[in-house]
Amino acid sequence: MYVLQGRFKQEQFITELLKGSTASDAYRTAYNAKGMKASAIHCEASKLKANPKVAQRLKVGYRRKEEYAQSSVLSLRH
Repeated sequence: MYVLQGRFKQEQFITELLKGSTASDAYRTAYNAKGMKASAIHCEASKLKANPKVAQRLKVGYRRKEEYAQSSVLSLRH
């Protein structure tokens, strides 16, 4: 998996989103959100998803998940 250079927390956020977590839950997992209001977490998670590098990784990740799902379905047909 291609990891954003020096961006472990961003990569963890992306991984959580690809697992199906909400953006807020992914943010809580990847970052120290203790003491933050839910609205602040939502805002920060939205900003992070809008980051061009993060958005690109998500796009690639979702595409790979879709390709895997399609290939799995096709392999079950045989």
